[in-house]
Amino acid sequence: MSFVGSHLEIAPEHRGMLTLVASYAFGQALLVRSQGSDRPVVLSPRERETLQGAAEGKTDWEIGEIMGISEHGVDSHLRCVRAKLGTRNRAQAVAEGLRRGLIQ
Repeated sequence: MSFVGSHLEIAPEHRGMLTLVASYAFGQALLVRSQGSDRPVVLSPRERETLQGAAEGKTDWEIGEIMGISEHGVDSHLRCVRAKLGTRNRAQAVAEGLRRGLIQ
């Protein structure tokens, strides 16, 4: 999802909300198109926790602080999640995780 214009200002406190809306919209688009495989995906508890943090709009640093790991550890977990879900980026992973009921 992108927003364009000659001058666009999005307040930092609204960016998380827009990310969530974009993730939900993407998930719904996948559902409507019936794209995305329904093969079972098993995430480790740490991968699930990391994906949930991403869904809540937290940064890698914030997720790492909560989980007691580095930002690189968070990035590693999210790369594994994206590989397992067959997604290309964080927003798609969140949308697919929501669609599959892996996170709330």
